[in-house]
Amino acid sequence: MARVARAYHTAWHLRWPLMATHLAMLILTAALVAPLISASLAAAVSLSGKTGLADYEIAGFLLSPMGFAAALMAASLILVAGVLEVSVMMAVILSERRLGHVSIRAALGLVIGRLPVLIPFAGWFLLRLLAGLLPVAGLIALIGLPLISEHDINYYLSQNPPEFRRFKLIAAGIAALGGLGLIWLLLGWSMALPGVLFSGAGPRRAFGQSTALVRGQRLGLLRDFGLWALIAFAVSTGITALITAVAGPVNHAAEGDIFRSLQWIAVALVLWVVLFAVATTLTRGAFSVLLLDRAEEMGLPLSVEGVQSAAWRRGMLALAAGFVLLAPVGLYFSDQLLARVQGDHQVMVVAHRGAAGTRPENTLAAMEQAIVEGADWLELDVQESADGEVIVAHDSDFMKIAGVPTKIWEITAEELAEIDAGSWFAPEFAGEPVPRLAEVLELAKGRANVLIELKYYGHDVRLEERVAELVEAAGMADSIAIMSLEPEGVAKMQALRPDWKVGLLAATVLGDLTGRDVDFLALNASAATPHFVAHARDVGMPLLVWTVNTPEDMSRMISRGVDGLITDFPGRVAEVQAARAELSTAERLLLELGDITGLITGYGLAGNED
Repeated sequence: MARVARAYHTAWHLRWPLMATHLAMLILTAALVAPLISASLAAAVSLSGKTGLADYEIAGFLLSPMGFAAALMAASLILVAGVLEVSVMMAVILSERRLGHVSIRAALGLVIGRLPVLIPFAGWFLLRLLAGLLPVAGLIALIGLPLISEHDINYYLSQNPPEFRRFKLIAAGIAALGGLGLIWLLLGWSMALPGVLFSGAGPRRAFGQSTALVRGQRLGLLRDFGLWALIAFAVSTGITALITAVAGPVNHAAEGDIFRSLQWIAVALVLWVVLFAVATTLTRGAFSVLLLDRAEEMGLPLSVEGVQSAAWRRGMLALAAGFVLLAPVGLYFSDQLLARVQGDHQVMVVAHRGAAGTRPENTLAAMEQAIVEGADWLELDVQESADGEVIVAHDSDFMKIAGVPTKIWEITAEELAEIDAGSWFAPEFAGEPVPRLAEVLELAKGRANVLIELKYYGHDVRLEERVAELVEAAGMADSIAIMSLEPEGVAKMQALRPDWKVGLLAATVLGDLTGRDVDFLALNASAATPHFVAHARDVGMPLLVWTVNTPEDMSRMISRGVDGLITDFPGRVAEVQAARAELSTAERLLLELGDITGLITGYGLAGNED
């Protein structure tokens, strides 16, 4: 307790140089380290021969030797960026102890001079960490996965049956034991970073040196760092509560006086920035003090000697470049923010599996309701049955929607007629059948476009050909679009019908997917960052996002400039766009700032929840 209290006291005593270090590292990371990380990731992806990777491609790439090495390099840079501030803070504190005065110059010079060693150190740390995590993941897979391998994962997630609860208990138990083991390892490596920075140890030697030093000391280290973490958490929680209390009047004031609302949010933002800057400086500073104190107590030789002027000059040049680069970046993002809040383009409304929020998904009832609510597109999933029918279903079986374990590729048209796809959702939809693609096309013809997702579970026979034949038989070739998570399926459809609109669906993204040879992208909303959306618009790549259900999320994506929203509640989109049309630029700015900071939500959009 006393050691942790002294660490926070020392951090407060050195608050000004540590604050300067904190700000300098923010600039350095934003202006130089982050672009370097982005460039390394782009270079890594380029080794795959594509501009961007999605989902299964990412996994395949990371499992290749070249992809793993490239990813390790990028991850090492990310880790270095994460420890850079603590490293410089430790050097600042050590300079005060060794030189008798604080020398940010000496600290920066030392850390920057050790960057060539820090990067392989980070890589070695990640490899050791991965070696510790893989057995845990393997044990969960070996023991737990057999419990949830019989049916589609969506059944387990939505229904939470007993076997899934057992799986979660087993996984939690193994993860807890693995977590304790990981903490034990991390405590053993805790002196490696000070060793690399201040005792001249190489990356591999630093870990062995650290393990030897902490022998018999782990419980004490756990107590100290655990107490430090509790205090840091309490400080962060307290600041969040204070900001929430200050920002509380915003929603009430916004109802009548927009400029008063802007004043409130400005005050909250200033408090947010200042208090979190101070809190971050003190907590990271205390951590740095604690790490150095422990290293000195264990006899690790620590020195700030040998700082070269060339390293210092590199540090100053890096900071100067950071200031120069951040000025136009700040102006650019300010301009982008204004452009976003002033924009008011109309987005396409894509009904996710029909109006799946109010009707059983992928049924004719859901499709009809989506049309009634004004959807531009009906999105649905298709697979092949045992007798070659193209049926509309998302999961690999019918467990979630009907409690029937039969796989899609094993069912016949006769058996399909017995499936009740509506009772699970609500009693009034009892007897709702699983539709065929031909039935949905007939329902939608002349009323809405249809976005068809090709689902692949390894049992497709002629899925692309059969879909093409049904679409043409319905006379709807000009009113459909095709997409899939599987790049091979996308390529097959493009080869089969080169004039049709075919897009790539992706939940996760690595690199620049806009360079793919497709007509549009459909991304998970978490991947549709402001930068990605702006880039997609710049290069003319149409972008849909899924699954966007709340008014706040809809407004956020409209502001970013996406082309279409894939949603379970198609009727809400028109309501949100109508509400946005009545907001002034100042009100939209308030909504955007509130969304970015989390201080307010849903300004001007209240009453749109069903």
